[in-house]
Amino acid sequence: MKKFIVSLLMATSFQVLSAPVSIQNNATSIRQHDQALNARRQATFLADQRHQHQLLEQSENRLQTAEKHQQQLKATFAKNEKTLTTLSETLRQRSGELGQVFDVLRGEGQKFQQAIDLSLVSAQTPLPASAFQWVHQEQIPSAADLRSLATILHQQLQGAGAITHFKRDVITPHGQSSHQQVIRIGEFELFNQQGDFLNWQSDNQSLQVMGQQPGSATHYLQDKTHSVLIDPTRGQLLKLAGQLPSIWQRVQQGGVIGYVIIALGCLGLLIALYRLHDLIFTEQKVNRQLKTETLRENNPLGRVLSRIPSGQHQLDELELLVDEAVSQELPRLERSHTLVKLFAGVTPLLGLLGTVTGMIATFQSITLFGTGDPKMMASGISQALMTTVLGLIAAIPLLFAHNLLTTRARRISQILQQQTLALLADRLKQESEEYGN
Repeated sequence: MKKFIVSLLMATSFQVLSAPVSIQNNATSIRQHDQALNARRQATFLADQRHQHQLLEQSENRLQTAEKHQQQLKATFAKNEKTLTTLSETLRQRSGELGQVFDVLRGEGQKFQQAIDLSLVSAQTPLPASAFQWVHQEQIPSAADLRSLATILHQQLQGAGAITHFKRDVITPHGQSSHQQVIRIGEFELFNQQGDFLNWQSDNQSLQVMGQQPGSATHYLQDKTHSVLIDPTRGQLLKLAGQLPSIWQRVQQGGVIGYVIIALGCLGLLIALYRLHDLIFTEQKVNRQLKTETLRENNPLGRVLSRIPSGQHQLDELELLVDEAVSQELPRLERSHTLVKLFAGVTPLLGLLGTVTGMIATFQSITLFGTGDPKMMASGISQALMTTVLGLIAAIPLLFAHNLLTTRARRISQILQQQTLALLADRLKQESEEYGN
């Protein structure tokens, strides 16, 4: 037991004595690791510093080279400018008074180039790009350039007075290109074999079929006529005519109010035609009643005369009976006349309402987008006024129809009044004769 205790005490004392030695060893290893890490960091920093110095030196060298090149360019530019001034002065001195002539010639050449680009002859024989190259150069045109200009003008004059056929790619309204037979009438018109008018686009040198055809040249192609529609403005008038809206497009511009006006106008005309048909047959029946003594119930005059009793009656009583019979027939003769008159008065007011609302929308667009585009303002005002046009178109026939119906009904009512008054006069004459006897 004593031996165990002694050995335990010796082991404990050994551990206590060895602990400081291990701690010291660990500290030494950590310090050595940190020193190695710092050395590597320092070496990396020094390498980066040397690289930055190298880059700085390279940048300074490039800057010096660029500055030297800039000085050289400035010197070259000044030398070229001086040389250009000298050459311009030499050209002016050599050309003398012809310099102004050449300037005028170049100006006229530019005008000729624009006119030839717009010419319909160019659709058949396009000019090469080098034909007017001398116009845009600051040099004296050569004799070859002047002869080329004269040749081009001569070709244009010849082509302007001829009717020719040629083949060329034509762009359809659907955007597709097809090789078609094209007929050119001088400087006035182009159309294809189907009779469709073509538009020459000078900016991209292409032929296009007009989206809306102002007419057709089919009869001319079929030799059924010797006349054809031409445009002296090289297609501009035909293009404007093709942009004019059709009747249906005009109606669509009126919107909902326009459709209401058309519906009221058609309804009023149908009512007026029905009533006019009825009044014509009624007048014919009344005229047949005037030619016979047999009373018929199929006409107003026969019905009025059948309600007047025969025999001895007081004149006042007969007048009341006659007035009552006539007053019963007048509403039948004037039926629906007020409705037609109402439609004739309402349709212009609806047109005015549509115009006011359209003008309000136009002014709102002007407020949002300004007045930079007069075409937009004109288009909006045109659409706004379309309802007024529809209202007037509907009202004018309705007014004539109402006047015609009123005249027909008044004619029949006058016949009724004349016949009833004649009957009363006969009765009064009979009573006077009886009293006289």
